[in-house]
Amino acid sequence: MTLKKGLGKSILAVTFALGLTATSGLSSTALAAESSCATYSDGHHMYLKGVVTSVLDANTGKKLNNTQWAYYKCSGDGEIAVAEGSPEFKAQVGRYYTGASITKVVQGNLKGVNVVTVYVKSSQERTTTSTTIPGYKFYQPSQG
Repeated sequence: MTLKKGLGKSILAVTFALGLTATSGLSSTALAAESSCATYSDGHHMYLKGVVTSVLDANTGKKLNNTQWAYYKCSGDGEIAVAEGSPEFKAQVGRYYTGASITKVVQGNLKGVNVVTVYVKSSQERTTTSTTIPGYKFYQPSQG
């Protein structure tokens, strides 16, 4: 019995150290920071940079969103993220993509608003009911 408990603790420690995820159904929940920031030791400092009108599968071109999402960029190392929610206002994140799961960003301007189309690796979509993403701090536009 002691061996099983020790093994479980070891697996959990490795999971946290490597940032692996636990999967339940189609959504996954992060157990550790998704990525570390090269500039800030307390995580990425994310600011709203535009409205995502289209989230597209990079392989098929299929549109993955039915509503507008938000486009965020870290003020430190430039990491990007897109989310269907508004974590900068302490609202649920919902579906999201970060870093390497975003393959291409196309930006345009519509009456002074940065309008964004994002191409993603759809198999790397994540979902959370939380108001944040581990390793990311979201700030309101007036805070930056």
